[in-house]
Amino acid sequence: MVAVIDNSKGMSTVSLINQTEFGILLTDIQQVDYVTWVMKRMLDSFEKPLQIKGNEIYTSAYFGVSIFPHDGQTVDELYSSAINACSYAQKFNGKDRYLFSTQSLNKMAVNQLKIENSLHEAIANDELQLYYQPKIEAATGRIAGFEALLRWQSASLGFVPPDKFIPVAEQSGQIDQIGDWVLHNACQQLRTWMDAGLEVGPIAVNISGIQLRRQNLANRIQNVLDEFNIDTHLLEIELTESSLVDTHDQSFAILKQINEMGIRVTMDDFGTGYSSLSYLKNIPLSCLKIDRAFISDIDKDENADKLIASIISIAHGLGLEVVAEGVEEKYQADHLIALGCEYLQGYYFSRPIPHSEVAEILQKQPMAPAG
Repeated sequence: MVAVIDNSKGMSTVSLINQTEFGILLTDIQQVDYVTWVMKRMLDSFEKPLQIKGNEIYTSAYFGVSIFPHDGQTVDELYSSAINACSYAQKFNGKDRYLFSTQSLNKMAVNQLKIENSLHEAIANDELQLYYQPKIEAATGRIAGFEALLRWQSASLGFVPPDKFIPVAEQSGQIDQIGDWVLHNACQQLRTWMDAGLEVGPIAVNISGIQLRRQNLANRIQNVLDEFNIDTHLLEIELTESSLVDTHDQSFAILKQINEMGIRVTMDDFGTGYSSLSYLKNIPLSCLKIDRAFISDIDKDENADKLIASIISIAHGLGLEVVAEGVEEKYQADHLIALGCEYLQGYYFSRPIPHSEVAEILQKQPMAPAG
């Protein structure tokens, strides 16, 4: 979908492009924020399924936005700018799904290409690492497990944050190889700790929505567990709320298969996506993880506090446990415990640490505040 935004009164029409692309013309724009508001309203409308002959049909859209006269003086120039922006929005822009056509667009595209090319060498050059952040049992203060978090220190690009390279990996098709690497190395490390007599609890591994749509995902997980002789209850799978919202029947079946294997499934970043209670009811989950955005506003926003209490209540009503991530202060931990949150995770207890420091942190149980 292409949105050509015009800030003049001289243009009045944009031709229908074809059956899958069309233009939208906005005139007399005073603030760019208004354009953003329109884009989000349009995207919200696509989140609702269409009811056709008793079937729910899901659609999606991507927007490229060009502004007259900054991005072109003619209809053709504006159209070309919007098309380019739309292409990059579809490939790289995540859940927002729209981009403005600006001079920085080419720079962003070059950066994305550098990341994609460097990712090909990341595993071969041993540039990927797993760090581990403990999950704390609220009632006892003891470590109840760890989340494996992927880190990339590129020889050519330096440190690349996960939110920069994971979307590129998903779009380029490299996410399967990286996902297999994460699962293999997390289970291998767990076996090493177990052989050393350490009780680290379950290890949580993040799975992308693209990986979830692979029919052989459950078998691949089981093969790795068998390779290192690890019980299924010692592995947890975390998926973001947005990836679960896009889940269809095939993915539901895979999640059910994983759950029936004895592997816990957690919905990560809960509260930031577009999931409905009907989805929450149908997905075979064991746990909800409250997004850190709510936790940081506990003392600032009364509504955030009410939302946390509501999420915990809903989760418990569905028989699910709750993890709060992003806990950085004592008052946050105390408040979450009072609300009935079972598990806590965040810098207040520990930053993500390399595998070499896990034994030391386990010796400090129950967990005292970090630092």
